[in-house]
Amino acid sequence: MAYATEFPAFVTAAMPALPDGWVDVSWHNDLMPHFINPDLDLGIWIDHSDPALAAWPGQGRFGLHKIDAEGQWDGYDGIIDTNDFNAVLHCIADAQDELAAQTRCATHTDTGRGVCADCGAFL
Repeated sequence: MAYATEFPAFVTAAMPALPDGWVDVSWHNDLMPHFINPDLDLGIWIDHSDPALAAWPGQGRFGLHKIDAEGQWDGYDGIIDTNDFNAVLHCIADAQDELAAQTRCATHTDTGRGVCADCGAFL
């Protein structure tokens, strides 16, 4: 739990459980705990559960975003910014489904619409 070391004032009981595959890359110079999933090319920032302590007031507590090949945030092109962790889990499940579809198909056949005709993966 790097976030517990890097952010000792963060309430660990308020930290939601992330699915398998997420790596804690929290660093004390960041505003809040940060986790990545290299397999899904996703990262998530998790702010305080108490809005009075929020690092990004007025933003959602959970910010899910794409990461690049080095595991770095690819800019502020977020997937979802919300206070609803179930919505985050839904986005993660969609990314897992897309990855599973891509690995089921050895050669993708483009339908001309950016979707594989064989497995349904987005191309």
